[in-house]
Amino acid sequence: MYMDSLNGKTSEEEPSEKNDESDLFIPTMVIKCPSSSIKKTHIDPSEKTIKSLSRLYLTYSCVKVCNGYELSLKGERVYKKLGRRINDLDLPIILSHVASEGDILSLDLANNMITDSGFYMFCQFLLNSNLKNLNLRNNEIVNLSEKGCEMLGRVTCLKRLTLSGNHLAQKSAESLKLALKANKSLEVLELEGVDFYVHCVNRITDALIESKSNLKVLNISRLLGIPRYRLRSYYLADMLYALLVANPCLVELHVEKNAITDHDLIRLVEGLKRNRTLVVLNLTANFIGNVGLERIALILPKSNLQVLLLRSNKIGNQGAIALSKAMPLSKILHLDLAHNRIEDVGFANLLWTIKKPTPLYTFYIVGNNFTKQTLEIIHVQMLRGKIIPDSLDIVLYWEEDGSIRCSHNPDAEEYRKQMAGLFDGSHTLKKNNLLSYPIINVLEPYNPLISVLVHYPSVSNPKILSHYKDHIGVK
Repeated sequence: MYMDSLNGKTSEEEPSEKNDESDLFIPTMVIKCPSSSIKKTHIDPSEKTIKSLSRLYLTYSCVKVCNGYELSLKGERVYKKLGRRINDLDLPIILSHVASEGDILSLDLANNMITDSGFYMFCQFLLNSNLKNLNLRNNEIVNLSEKGCEMLGRVTCLKRLTLSGNHLAQKSAESLKLALKANKSLEVLELEGVDFYVHCVNRITDALIESKSNLKVLNISRLLGIPRYRLRSYYLADMLYALLVANPCLVELHVEKNAITDHDLIRLVEGLKRNRTLVVLNLTANFIGNVGLERIALILPKSNLQVLLLRSNKIGNQGAIALSKAMPLSKILHLDLAHNRIEDVGFANLLWTIKKPTPLYTFYIVGNNFTKQTLEIIHVQMLRGKIIPDSLDIVLYWEEDGSIRCSHNPDAEEYRKQMAGLFDGSHTLKKNNLLSYPIINVLEPYNPLISVLVHYPSVSNPKILSHYKDHIGVK
């Protein structure tokens, strides 16, 4: 053994270090993996986007629809699978897949991170595409470019465009006006929850009036504007009046959460008098009271309205009584009066005048101030076949002491979305999941029906213990 003067190590220590270093590299030298497994375990970070959005993943994301397929890439679903949301860099892969598959007619990219440049790419792609439905809800689109909207105006295939939930700037309304003037194929336009003033809505309604567009569904619910901006609902009512009078194609109008009052509704009803095409009127979550519903009831016998949604307003007994007088001669098939201020008197008038040539397919009343008297009248109308049990958003049941109760029907919430979101006539069709319920014809109107036994799916042999004689005579 000798000491090295330079590094201070013995000659026996140098080979020991070499042996240690060779021991560290033994696993890589002995364990040999095939090339295919190495590619799977070691992924290049630059290829992460390409690997994630492969053709196989896009193929398995397709859902069968009526005449083709829908490519569903919603943000929450993609995030659970890939750990991120779709951005503009992913669009070339998605659009090339849609172009190669000719039977993809719908593209759902809701709740992602697509920006203005991504929307411009879609406008270019739609010029030579068969895509009919484009959903860009809740993305990061702010400014709709004029060039993109000019190309959108030349598109002949797109029928449904959803831009709800994007913080669209005021300039976007002017660009969208150019597209609506030139486009003749668009039938559904959804602008719910965008940062538009009333003046921006005026540009859109002017475009629909001047160009005589084929638009059938317009959703301008929950206009946000800017912070500390108060929506002028009376201006909005004037614009909708002009639209209803001049546009002969509009089928659905959605104006939820826009602070519409009874005074504004008077102007809107004047437009409904001169309109013969509107089928769905959605006034959910506004400030409509008895006076507004009285105005609507006056035009119902001569109107073509089939779906009337008045959920979460300020309607009381007086408005319900006025509506009951117009119901027998109306074409209403879906009526939503949930979460209002209607009591037993108002519902008694509605329920006894609910007989129509076509029955109500949906009648929603949960959240009002009714008691067991209303429930007993509902039960009698069920026995007579005037009300379909599955059309209600409540379920009747009996306690052990024989008292009648009700609970919320959760299936009604799912059907509520379908009822207010279809313009092709599907909202006028009867639901298929009707419960089996025995229909008993009652010939005498003052029959107390005390001894009748009814077999419900959830309750075995509940007896009717209440006297209906006191309520059948309500007019």
